[in-house]
Amino acid sequence: MSLPTNPQGRAETYLAKAAGVDVEIPTNPVGRVEEYLQAIAINGGGGGSEVEIAQQLADHTYEGRDLTVVFANEIANYTDEWAWVHARCDAGNFTGIHVGDYIPIHVAENTTDDVAAEDHEAQIVGIGVYGAKKIDWVTKNCYSKKMGWHSNDNNNGDATHDVPFAASDIYAWLESTIYPLLDQKLKNVITSKTVYIGKRYKSGSTLTDDNGNSSITFSHLWIPFACEVVGTNGFSTPGYETRGCIQYPLFSWGRDYRRKKRAGSGSDWWTASVASGDSTKSVRIESYGQASTYANSYIAGIPICFSTI
Repeated sequence: MSLPTNPQGRAETYLAKAAGVDVEIPTNPVGRVEEYLQAIAINGGGGGSEVEIAQQLADHTYEGRDLTVVFANEIANYTDEWAWVHARCDAGNFTGIHVGDYIPIHVAENTTDDVAAEDHEAQIVGIGVYGAKKIDWVTKNCYSKKMGWHSNDNNNGDATHDVPFAASDIYAWLESTIYPLLDQKLKNVITSKTVYIGKRYKSGSTLTDDNGNSSITFSHLWIPFACEVVGTNGFSTPGYETRGCIQYPLFSWGRDYRRKKRAGSGSDWWTASVASGDSTKSVRIESYGQASTYANSYIAGIPICFSTI
């Protein structure tokens, strides 16, 4: 590695260069090296240098960093952290941003709908998966309130939405109740997400398997399909579920990266997929990270998921 000349003997330049971190290191006239090490640890995210992070990503051991800390100096040039994310996405510049990194988000209280104010960490599950300049985010843990996939145990679509999830109680709750409670700075950069996935609807009939494919566009919030989590049809109708669905890189790292908590304890959580061979069940992720099916009226955790551009 080529290091700059250091006639003053200031170690900070070398430490920053060696750590692979492009940050402004404060002057250190008294030679206190620990200050520089601390600055590098913060700006390098605690995961070490980019070389070390690359190794952790390859080994699937990366725990992620708070991007508002890592890029605090850069974010200071924007109105807020999400305006910075938008600028980075718009430029297609993801340097230093990795799958697994996260940004804190806030859900405001709404007593009318029994929604408590909560803080979560929205974690990057994929970059450029459904669009070259898009980042997809899923909260590390579920919202505290559990709910059923559909109150009447039906996993079919309807005349308006042939993709079942679009007709689910979960999607309606995310869009009408949770989305309005997000900070405006986040809503400013949330974009739609379109997936080509199995459909299940036939007028006058109750189907137990998908009967074709259709596109669904999530306007704002969503939850992943089983194939996006486990990489297979995940108990959904073979052939239809995986036709246009891509597994998110974070979830491909193994079961530990699919596990979520709710109110501090391990929790199962719903996916957007419906079960094959049944008209009353959908697919959930167990608390230990594997997929299974359960009745739609069963209450499970819901992560908050969105795309930004």
